[in-house]
Amino acid sequence: MPVAGATLLASVSTDGGIRLWDPRTWQLVRVLAGARGALQAVCAVRAGDRVLVATAGQDGHGHGWDAETGEHPHALAGLGHPVYAVCRVEVGGRTMLASAGCGCGTRCPGSRPAS
Repeated sequence: MPVAGATLLASVSTDGGIRLWDPRTWQLVRVLAGARGALQAVCAVRAGDRVLVATAGQDGHGHGWDAETGEHPHALAGLGHPVYAVCRVEVGGRTMLASAGCGCGTRCPGSRPAS
């Protein structure tokens, strides 16, 4: 994902960590704080002029973190089940997040656009 002129790679872990890495050197660049519980999925989403790191995990919530500032401007509550995958989807010119998890298949929660 492009962040402040650099290309970074995002990872999540079961400790709730969200880490941004330089894929050329494998050096840790930034840690995004505030996630609760085990995270299972991550993807990059452009929202206007910002790049968000979308995460989802065991608590059944989806989150969007500003990759440059670390702010946590977006939350998708109420998925109601552990989420194991999240990805960006273009629908009718709008960027949305799709999730897949235990017991509900795949869905675009609330059909909320990311931009």
